[in-house]
Amino acid sequence: MGKRFARRADIPLVGAALAARIRADASGAAVRSGESMIVAFDEMKGTDGSLRPAYGELFRWLSEVPPDVLDYRRREAEVLFRRIGITFAVYGEADAQERLIPFDVLPRILAAAEWDILRAGLEQRVKAINHYIRDIYTRREILRAGWCRTISCSRTACSGPR
Repeated sequence: MGKRFARRADIPLVGAALAARIRADASGAAVRSGESMIVAFDEMKGTDGSLRPAYGELFRWLSEVPPDVLDYRRREAEVLFRRIGITFAVYGEADAQERLIPFDVLPRILAAAEWDILRAGLEQRVKAINHYIRDIYTRREILRAGWCRTISCSRTACSGPR
């Protein structure tokens, strides 16, 4: 394997660190004792059931807003999504009609520390994808190193001669 693909010590293993942190946060007594895991996760509350600080303002607003307002806003967003084409279809299914991309009218709120972890992971992945694409279209070192099969990279519509 060439030096180019060696792991750099200055780039953290964000995905692994985040996964370990999530496992640590989510490991409740039910999971440890072999019982089934909780099916739903309430991101507004911590593992102990207390309100997470980042959600304080949203929680206050939700306690003041009638439930039909949220339903109205959800329906309003669905109409807008259909109008501007934020949809997808699963081709090959008998009923391959356009579907809305799943969404929630309530935002996911990240504390600064959570965003820092997510941002670092996203930046790392964007850099990796850019390096991969640059290599596939130029030196093709990743193919010679055996990390990717040549056949999967050479039989696409975009891989013809330039």
